[in-house]
Amino acid sequence: MTKTIETKKLLSKETKMYTTQDGKTIEILAHHVQSGRKFSGVCVSACLSYFGVTPNMYTKTQQLGVSSSIIVGRILRRYGWNFRSRKSIVKKPFKGAEYMNCSWTTMIKALKKFNKGSKADPVGTVYYVVMHSKDGGHGLLIGRNGNILCDTANYHVRKGIRKSVSSVHAILPKC
Repeated sequence: MTKTIETKKLLSKETKMYTTQDGKTIEILAHHVQSGRKFSGVCVSACLSYFGVTPNMYTKTQQLGVSSSIIVGRILRRYGWNFRSRKSIVKKPFKGAEYMNCSWTTMIKALKKFNKGSKADPVGTVYYVVMHSKDGGHGLLIGRNGNILCDTANYHVRKGIRKSVSSVHAILPKC
């Protein structure tokens, strides 16, 4: 259910307007941008724009040898957001989970269980999820109850691709 409203050129990055799964209209990159070892992806630009950080406010979202979640965390912290790892929520007794690199459904079950407990994240927390397959990676946003807030490719439901969740981070406003 995505709509492209308009496309414009912005500091050598072409952008377009995108409507997220929860109805919010944001500005994202029109296509992937690569210059040398620096890379900016469409999915990550959508996740950042969801929090008001548009593509003209940063230069890269990924770098060779560095996880995208590290760079996304730096960018969000710069603009007033807390970015906290939630890798430890996925551990035994969840079937097939040692410490992450688990399936989508395992991660959603663990997240729901975590948010029912005493250490639950506050209402309004959004989670940045990074998924990987042999074909590459993808970033998306989900809410506390597991509903998808922003996903540019419906990556988690694609058939025929073996993929796993490699990291989960909570995004909260700074107090």
